[in-house]
Amino acid sequence: MDAGRINKGSRVIAVADIFTAMAEDRPYRNAMRKSDIMSVLNSLSCKNHLDKHVVSVLESNYDAVIASTVHKQNEARESYLRKFQINEN
Repeated sequence: MDAGRINKGSRVIAVADIFTAMAEDRPYRNAMRKSDIMSVLNSLSCKNHLDKHVVSVLESNYDAVIASTVHKQNEARESYLRKFQINEN
């Protein structure tokens, strides 16, 4: 796929989707390290599968993005536990 052939919003979503899949803890594995995530994203952008500029912007703002991601995950988890009255203890 040529990243330049899809609109900018879709290119941002593509990077965000792959980033999220690697950056979040999953039932079957822990979140990947920043260096590993960026290695995958940079490799895909070098092959023109992802927009190089979008990947670069993510890398430049990585700490803020990951902090926001963790915050939103925690909010969603707490909401789920409250909604279904689940006690983690």
